[in-house]
Amino acid sequence: MFFRRRSIAEVDAATAYAWQQSGEACLIDVREPFELEEAAISGAISLPMSQVGLDSYPDFGAKKVVVVCHSGVRSARVAAALAARGVPEVYNLRHGIVGWAGNRLPLAGAPGGSDA
Repeated sequence: MFFRRRSIAEVDAATAYAWQQSGEACLIDVREPFELEEAAISGAISLPMSQVGLDSYPDFGAKKVVVVCHSGVRSARVAAALAARGVPEVYNLRHGIVGWAGNRLPLAGAPGGSDA
């Protein structure tokens, strides 16, 4: 099943940001489009959980994959599913976008927009 839950590693927002900035990781945001209107992480790929199946995910190559949602619940499910499908280094962003914003890391106003 697509969203079967299993244990997955978590990463804090500061580490995920450092990985993203160094090019070590790509961020996948599984929130819905209306959620992205409130806050989005610049450079994150939007793949809403309700609209995208695992077969639609891109090849991440050797990069770490950090999955993001609002608070970390949906992203944990997607991260576990990606790990089960063979993505070697996949992480759940601890506390999701809430944790990212709480650490005052850069946000974009809208998907694909520039940093606010």
